[in-house]
Amino acid sequence: MKRNSLLIIIIFAVLGVFAYAVTEHLKAEECMKEKESTRRTSFGVIKSLTEENQLLRAQNDSLWIELKNLTQHK
Repeated sequence: MKRNSLLIIIIFAVLGVFAYAVTEHLKAEECMKEKESTRRTSFGVIKSLTEENQLLRAQNDSLWIELKNLTQHK
């Protein structure tokens, strides 16, 4: 009887350790997914701001040329 009880305790202990390992693995996997998502979002924001910056620089250059032309005609 004691041997069966000890075997049952050992089985539950092993199952508990396995469940803990699976839980920790799932937590780590979720954390990696969040980091990847954040990285992608950050990259998207940087790309968008870079494109907007390029457009604004082009507009700025155009306005400077127009200003030069106006000042030369006076």
